[in-house]
Order: sequence, then C-alpha cells, then structure tokens
Amino acid sequence: MTQNNLGTTLSELAGRKEGQVKQDLLDQAVRAFKLALDIRTRSALPQQWATTQHNLGAALIEQGIRTGGAEGQQLLRQAVAAYRAALEVRTKESLAPQWAQTHNNLAEASMALGDWEQVVTSYRNVLELYPEYQDAYLNMNAVLHEQLFRFAEAFALNEQWIQAHPEDEAAKMNFAEAHLTTGHFDEAEQRFAKLLSGTDLDAQATIPLSLLNVISLIAQNKRDVASEQLKKISVSLRTQPEDFSLSWSFEGTKHFIGQDEAFASSREWLLKLLDEFSGKMRNDMLEEVEAAQARFAAVNSPSGASIQQ
Repeated sequence: MTQNNLGTTLSELAGRKEGQVKQDLLDQAVRAFKLALDIRTRSALPQQWATTQHNLGAALIEQGIRTGGAEGQQLLRQAVAAYRAALEVRTKESLAPQWAQTHNNLAEASMALGDWEQVVTSYRNVLELYPEYQDAYLNMNAVLHEQLFRFAEAFALNEQWIQAHPEDEAAKMNFAEAHLTTGHFDEAEQRFAKLLSGTDLDAQATIPLSLLNVISLIAQNKRDVASEQLKKISVSLRTQPEDFSLSWSFEGTKHFIGQDEAFASSREWLLKLLDEFSGKMRNDMLEEVEAAQARFAAVNSPSGASIQQ
C-alpha cells in the first residue's frame, strides 16, 4: 500500500514539474508501482492489484508520450497492457465506475498508439456509464469521422448527443459535417447556413464551416451560391493575420469527396482546396480560394461552358 501511495504521490508531483525532473519522478513512480505489485498480486489482493495496474498505466502513458519514438511506443504498449490487466478485475458488473475510469485511460493510451478501434470501444463504454462526458463524445466522434471514416456511426453518435445537448455548438458543427459526409447535402447546407447566421463564432469556426458549405453546394450543383460563399471566405481571410491557420481537420470530408460520385467532376480541385486549409497559413488558403473563384468565373463565361467543375 505504501509503495502504491508513493507511486501516486510521485506521479502527482511529476505533473507539477518539467524537463528531466519530471522524467525522473515518473521513473520513480513506475518503480514504486511495480514494487507494490510484488505483494499486490491478483490472486492475493485482486482489487488492490487492479488499482495499482491502473496507476502504473497512467504513469507509463506520461512516460511514453514524453519519450516519443520507438521507446515511447513501447512504454505506451506497456500502459495498455497494465490497463487490460486492471480490467480483468475492474469489470462493469462488479466495479462499474472503476471499469469506466480504466477504459477512459485505455482510450487515451490507444489514441497515442493509433489503435482507433480500441479508442472507439473504450469511449463507447465510458459513455454508456457517463453519457454526459463531453470529452469522450468529442474524441470518439473525431476517431470515427476523421480516422476510421465510419460516417454513419459518427452521424448516429452526433444525433444522440445533440438530442441530449441541443445547445452544444461544437456538436452542432460536427453534426452538420456528419450530414455532409452521409450524403444529406440539402440538410447539411441548411445546418451550415444556420450556424453561420449566428454572431458568436470566430474565424476558426466560420471559415471551415463556410468551406464545408461550399462542398455541400457543389454536391447539389448550386454553383452560383457556392461562388458567393467562396467570396465571403476570401473576404474573411483577408481580415486575418498572416500567421492565421485553422485547427479543423478535414480528413473525413476529404475521404468522402474521394469516394462519392457527387464530386466526380470536382474532386481534384476540391481536395486541393481542402489541402490548403489543413495547417497552412492565410496566404496559401487565400491563393487557393481565389483559384477556385477563377474556376467558377471561367465556367460561367460563354467560352468556358465545357470546363469541368
């Protein structure tokens, strides 16, 4: 018990430090938890064994993320193993809160390892017990939509969350994009328009929402409206500083555009447009938006009627 408590204290102290001091404290915490496990065995003290396995996993996650590289990946795999061990005792039937807590941490470790299926499974378990836990919803949605491209599941998750949290602005944005990537283009357009009519959103939200709206309009062959939307994006970008960039991930939408026949003739330039809005600076985004506007202008001219959109 003392070794377990020492490990916990060292882990908490490490959270207040930086650099090598933090790393040294985490090393000491891991050693303390492992010493505790010499006595806290599953056969002799199952619940205490599971608690220490959980605590060990938490310290190993911190170590793994800080270490990085192949060594960091190995530490993260050890964290996963510790959490899986804890779940042998921390079951939903016998210790439901602890079961959810360990699944929440297992999701974090799995996220760092890129084990997306496990992330979804663990967060689904967490939400089953704690349906109000927003971080679990947001992370699960991001993995379903941006990594696994399981758009129907992301749609269902967002729909369930919105029903319980109708004023959640982030969820409204996610749900609008989920309508786009499930082919509900008209409904997506309406949702984007409603979001953009609000006054509380900053450029980090309005610019990507406007861009996604352009995509929904292109899918419906509403070229004139899409062109006007691009002009608004251009105007908004010009008011931003040169180092302005977006934190929005478009990977799910890019995958959808690459697969859906609604974008067969516009796929190439739409994907290029989204690429320029993924981690690039303002001038790169602005240049590509203006190139997109030029495409519309060429199509709408008498001599450009055959240009592919």
